[in-house]
Amino acid sequence: MAELCTLRLQEPMDFDYTQPVFVDDHAATIVQSDGQQVELMLHDEIHHLNPQVTIQQQRETSQPSEVADQLTLYWRTFWNRDSPEQQHDLGCWTEFESLKQQLPRAQEITVALNDLQDWKLALAQIPSTTARGCCGWAPDELKALPDSCIRDLIQAMNHDSTCGFPPWLMKARVVAVAKHHKANTASATRPITVLSLLYRLWSKMVTRQILKVWTQRMPASISGFLPGPSAHGLIYEMQLQLEATNHSYSDSHWGGLTLDIIKCFNTLPQPPLVSILIHLGVPRPLVLTWMSSIQKVIS
Repeated sequence: MAELCTLRLQEPMDFDYTQPVFVDDHAATIVQSDGQQVELMLHDEIHHLNPQVTIQQQRETSQPSEVADQLTLYWRTFWNRDSPEQQHDLGCWTEFESLKQQLPRAQEITVALNDLQDWKLALAQIPSTTARGCCGWAPDELKALPDSCIRDLIQAMNHDSTCGFPPWLMKARVVAVAKHHKANTASATRPITVLSLLYRLWSKMVTRQILKVWTQRMPASISGFLPGPSAHGLIYEMQLQLEATNHSYSDSHWGGLTLDIIKCFNTLPQPPLVSILIHLGVPRPLVLTWMSSIQKVIS
């Protein structure tokens, strides 16, 4: 039998009368509330309630502003993980720096910033279905430009400053994509960030040249995102060696660990990234240009 009870609230709460509430995990329906106290109809048969109870209500909304606020609150812990001091300080990364020094410093990679063919090749690799960014350009519009216009674009984008792209060109459009059907929590969504197409063109042109060199320098055990080596090929090779060890075809013993990155975006802090990229041969001006651009997105 349902029972009525009245609870005095420690803090004013704004209830949704169309949704149930839970009193110490017991389902209840709101009868009335003035913000200071609430009268409830308990659906479970309860013989005793503690002097202090916890009252909760889950609310589902489709209001764009409320959804955006909740998504921002959830993702902020990842997007803003580094304080302004940490973004430029390597002082707390002494152990990382000592490990990095065990790697031989790579020869600096030569990245051609003004080669027309490199730009045209990077532009051709951008799918026509790629979304427009804040710059307003669509891929097919850029692909239709004559060489003279692309040369003007190259000259405009490759200035000598390492301050990166201007803030107005680094505005991001973030779209929440559901990971599964009926995604009703922030953790069940994936933020897709759409940056300026001009910035993506520049970064693709630069990254393509760097990865081409890294393919020759990186050991075979490093795969993924490198042109040529296949992550699937490495997995099959490891599987073969594990099976050989398991069936005593080999005298070797294997051990290892698996790292599960909770969120892939902004998981790696910025200071060690800058340090290791320069150590691996990426020209310092390019690294600073990239990092200063990314920091404008975060801010």
